Amino acid sequence: MDGVEMLTRLKGEAALKNIPVIMLTAEAGKDNVIKVVKMGIKDYIVKPFESSVLTEKAGKIVKLEPKKEEEAKPDISEKYFSTEGDIQCLILPEKTNKEAVMEVEGCLAPQFKEMASAGVGKFIFDLSKVTAIDMSLVKLIISVIEKCKASNIHLRIVGKPVVNDELSKIQETSTVPVDQTIEEAKAAFG
Repeated sequence: MDGVEMLTRLKGEAALKNIPVIMLTAEAGKDNVIKVVKMGIKDYIVKPFESSVLTEKAGKIVKLEPKKEEEAKPDISEKYFSTEGDIQCLILPEKTNKEAVMEVEGCLAPQFKEMASAGVGKFIFDLSKVTAIDMSLVKLIISVIEKCKASNIHLRIVGKPVVNDELSKIQETSTVPVDQTIEEAKAAFG
């Protein structure tokens, strides 16, 4: 298939016929150029050619703009994290699905870095609204426990008795105290 046949097929397809085409050809003859121009090409280049010529001609057809900076994405951590004095709080919603867990996991490292630079040494993980604990949540809890230990941050978990029961069955979470209210957790820090 040569270029003219390809152009004929391209222009014959409704979904493709408006794509601008620059024809590269070894034939500089006037008749050939007129033929392809009538078929709807935007421009042509005779081989051999310099890449700067192609760039220039393409720039005339397709306006190339520098990539715009993406709009500032909302800080997703604000959905889950808050600071009260010298205490960082992580509050999970009632329906903590895998997506929410992944969002929180993505925020953990920057949050702990920020806590370290601000001198925040207390962390409350509020699970009081959570009605069910699945494996993804258990992994998140363990991750928070490990980050707190590594950063020498005092951790308290807030949750209903069912949360305490579930966490007491897991070796990695069994020794973490579970308070029933945020006020109890704050008081436990002393």
